[in-house]
Amino acid sequence: MNLTLLPIYYEICAGVLPKDGTYPNCPNPEMYPDILENFSKSSSLPNIGSKLKSDTQLSKKNPKKSCQIVSKDLFPEFSDTSLESSDSEKNRIFNAICESAKLMGNRRRAFRQMLETYVSQLRYSTPQNPRILNLGCGQCEEALVLSGYFGNKPFGSKSDSVQCVGIDIDQKSIDSAISLNSDWNSDCITSKKVLPDNYKFINGDASFLKQSLKELVDSDFDIIVARHPQVFERPEDEYDKYAKDLLEQEGWEINLWGGIFQEAYKYHKTGGIILVTNYHESEAPETENLLRNAGYKIELSCENMHAIHHVDEAYFDKWIIIARKTITDKETNR
Repeated sequence: MNLTLLPIYYEICAGVLPKDGTYPNCPNPEMYPDILENFSKSSSLPNIGSKLKSDTQLSKKNPKKSCQIVSKDLFPEFSDTSLESSDSEKNRIFNAICESAKLMGNRRRAFRQMLETYVSQLRYSTPQNPRILNLGCGQCEEALVLSGYFGNKPFGSKSDSVQCVGIDIDQKSIDSAISLNSDWNSDCITSKKVLPDNYKFINGDASFLKQSLKELVDSDFDIIVARHPQVFERPEDEYDKYAKDLLEQEGWEINLWGGIFQEAYKYHKTGGIILVTNYHESEAPETENLLRNAGYKIELSCENMHAIHHVDEAYFDKWIIIARKTITDKETNR
């Protein structure tokens, strides 16, 4: 098993299409279409051993690549593994990483299908150069899908015309989002990945967007996304108590996500949509109430036919709610 190709296979499994039909400096670019076909449609990893160049062949072509270490940014759990490890160890690493990426790819495909099914039911015309804000973005695996869908690109492709901004209070999640959504700048095997200029991930508190978004030249958004918000969450620790006091002073919801939706409303363009999904249908009524209290008009709320099972009774994007900012007379001072 040739681990020099691992980043390429990871991207394919995760549903990422390369620009211009192939990855830069792919050791064997002619194999790409067949691999993509297998990885995108098969429920199990295909037998690709015959399609890979051997480590020996790559070593002769470029000796430095034969001892390359697995990327610490992409695969930290395997960063100490050399390409000269045993075949069984390399197979274990390859399959573990690609299976994980394939699950991500399946979630991305389901998310795209959800957008195509439900956003299309609204009378919403995506503006030119749309700006998207993702609240509590985590590692933001859906950024690729949001960019492609609202940029009118096929699944797996990003759009240069869509600006995606993600915000999360956890620095590790932001680091993961930057790594996951970065592109190869020249050589997908030896070079670093670079975050596109139209992507921005911010370590900040979505309850106080004025502070978190201060570095942005334009802080108004057409589309806002909140995937799986913990809508029943209440302030508990000392930091959250401080947030609770501020929310009460402003007359906002003590419910944390109620405050976040009210804050997001201020930075939402009139006519824009907010898309929220829940793990379980029992969260939907509370989510709808919080959105209405923030000033939004609910335009769609239903079970998502494309939801993927997560754990127990929880499903990724089990319930989808789309609301719109339709009026301008609500106080939106920032």
